[in-house]
Amino acid sequence: MRYHIVVVVAAFFVFSCRKKNNVPAGILSQRKMQLIMWDMMRADQFLADFVLNHDSMLNKRDVSIKYYQQIFSVHKISEQDFQKSLYYYRTHPSLFKTIMDSLSQVPGDAPTQVVNPVVANDSTPVKPVNPLPADSSFRVRKIKRLN
Repeated sequence: MRYHIVVVVAAFFVFSCRKKNNVPAGILSQRKMQLIMWDMMRADQFLADFVLNHDSMLNKRDVSIKYYQQIFSVHKISEQDFQKSLYYYRTHPSLFKTIMDSLSQVPGDAPTQVVNPVVANDSTPVKPVNPLPADSSFRVRKIKRLN
């Protein structure tokens, strides 16, 4: 009888100590979700800083969707795959927290150091250009506005 209890308790510990980070089939891995969400954050930042800041007539949602579709095609997934995986991770907070915490750091395959420019040794001396002619009779002409 004791032997049966020990086997049941041991089996319980073996099955309860399984790795909990396994995701079901059809759900993107945590690493892939991290890379996709990283690219989406970069696209949002680019849109905010360079695109939408300079052209206020653009529809932010439409432009964002266009960039997100490009990100999905780069990662070879569909929007439905991403939405399904995002829903799964949001319903599993411990896994989602791992993904979100990793977004605060630069991914390992991204460049992490600043490269200093190389100074080119050019043997040709550069002469400064004087915008005004040496002639003392130079006069500045006023340009008439056409109104």
